[in-house]
Amino acid sequence: MAPASAPALPYVPVAAIEAVLAVRMDQIHRYGHTLEADLAEIARSGRRQAIAALAARALHDAIEDMQFNQPAAQIRRRLVKAAATILAAIDAEDARHG
Repeated sequence: MAPASAPALPYVPVAAIEAVLAVRMDQIHRYGHTLEADLAEIARSGRRQAIAALAARALHDAIEDMQFNQPAAQIRRRLVKAAATILAAIDAEDARHG
């Protein structure tokens, strides 16, 4: 039996995308987590997975919040932070190997 398809939406749900990009821009402009800084941290720590590990921690925190019925806004914040940090990890991998 084929899985049911998702209902067609009359719009593109972009709120999450906008939130992730806003946090990524904050990471860069407010906190200085540029690609160059991320690559320097990877080189300094000797841990290729350094940025991805930060994303994993944020995702782990969101999952724990879900488990313990924390407020939806808190869970969303952590998920958005994890997604933004994943973007940083992808950029770092692309820079290292592309």
